[in-house]
Amino acid sequence: MTDSMRVYAGECTAVYEGTVDRTARGHVVALVKPDDTVLVHDRDGYSPAVWLTRPASLDIDHGDGPRITAIDGDQRLTVRFHGVEETFSPAVSVAGVPVGSTAGETDRPFVRNRGSVVDLTTGNRYALSAHSAVLNARCECGLPLIRVERTADDQRCLDPACERAE
Repeated sequence: MTDSMRVYAGECTAVYEGTVDRTARGHVVALVKPDDTVLVHDRDGYSPAVWLTRPASLDIDHGDGPRITAIDGDQRLTVRFHGVEETFSPAVSVAGVPVGSTAGETDRPFVRNRGSVVDLTTGNRYALSAHSAVLNARCECGLPLIRVERTADDQRCLDPACERAE
């Protein structure tokens, strides 16, 4: 399961009002992430030129050119596009270290992300217990097998409800 990220590319003025007021203008890429975080990237560096993380409210007006307004308490970010070259909404998912693969298998990818294993096909998240490792083998149900470090032979399916789980 994925969510979409909204991407706007073009010339804009971005005004941040908050802890330290800042205005930036240029040809940029503005990203609105699924959690409503707004990032305005220019061509220099890897950090955004202006941003507001997880605002309490977000409004996108497509009237006379897109205007993105994000507000969180005393912080406000307004991104007003003067000319838009591109807009699109690609699907995005979590990213992590690939796990649980078997030789030649590419149809159902799994990644380890923040203490869980995520099925990139469905978006299902499976919590990992402490001291467990994901094996490069699959259960008959298609999920990765894990090893719980209590004993070397304690292998089970990632899904505790699976019939193979002991």
